[in-house]
Amino acid sequence: MAASILPSMKKHLRQSFDAKMLQTQSIIAKWIRSCPPEKQAVGLSGGKDSAAVLHQVMGAASAFLKDGDFKKINVVFENTGVEYPQTVTFVHNLQKQWDFNLIELKPEKTFWECIKEDGHYPRGKSRRGKNVDTCCLVLKEKPITKFIKDNDIQVLYDGITALESRNRMIWGSIDGTCHFAQKWNVNKVHPILYWSEPEVWRYHGMMNIPVNPVYSMGAKRCGCMVCTAHQGWEDELSKTNPGMLRKILNDMGQEQLS
Repeated sequence: MAASILPSMKKHLRQSFDAKMLQTQSIIAKWIRSCPPEKQAVGLSGGKDSAAVLHQVMGAASAFLKDGDFKKINVVFENTGVEYPQTVTFVHNLQKQWDFNLIELKPEKTFWECIKEDGHYPRGKSRRGKNVDTCCLVLKEKPITKFIKDNDIQVLYDGITALESRNRMIWGSIDGTCHFAQKWNVNKVHPILYWSEPEVWRYHGMMNIPVNPVYSMGAKRCGCMVCTAHQGWEDELSKTNPGMLRKILNDMGQEQLS
């Protein structure tokens, strides 16, 4: 991974873990005092990164907000309808354990309706950078942007890390840990942008944060179970849901024949 690090990101990504921790705490401390708690939201996917961010926001809330104000912060779980069942259960159990204000968003269309309209399973972006799928827009972007608009959300914390992909690293080098997303009309805050995967797991161990069981099943990510746009999806789904893999491969075979 070191060879693929952008020169502009080296100094950030190669900081010590302690330095990154202090930076993350400073970022959240700044934004958590920037507006009323009910105007803030934490995106919770059920994955290790967003759980680590939520834990950090909880800590900052106890330090800088009035007692009970953390429960006014919106913790948003976008249930696309094709999440791993273990992820949905994990999020609900975490809410009971940590007692946060869970907002569960659901789309107006199903994933299956999206692929029927598109005529294919998710492919990601074309070589020209154009998104050829509608599922992410329908299942995730529309519900969250509507929630942001309807509730006048001003700050949105997420668990994005630069080392997840080349694109994340490029955008991270441009936007940094905080930027105003004009399309969404909200300040997006990426508190652990510079953390590596081992550092996220290290934080989980230090703080005894519960872990989504899909990781122990062989999943490397816990987004939409049926997403075929990310590298290695076949291998991952063969471990976590072989029946679903067979269905998708069969459907894809029918697409090619039609």
